[in-house]
Amino acid sequence: MDGVDGIIGRCLCPEPYPEANLEFLRENGIRLFQFGIENRKVLLLIVVLMVMLAVNSMLVFHAVAMRLQLEEWICHSSDF
Repeated sequence: MDGVDGIIGRCLCPEPYPEANLEFLRENGIRLFQFGIENRKVLLLIVVLMVMLAVNSMLVFHAVAMRLQLEEWICHSSDF
């Protein structure tokens, strides 16, 4: 498969990754990085922080998009 070299898999579970899945990753040139985290509270904190970061990124993107639409509307309104 072309263009799959840049794909990276991440796994936070401490258990060994299933061999069938590892074989699929190898066949498709996907690199797996496994970070075994035992403490469920730490894992929950990481997930919560990742969700917060994603939501924040979406809000910033939405604010920028709205600002660009407003600027475009102002530019077109001043033509009259």
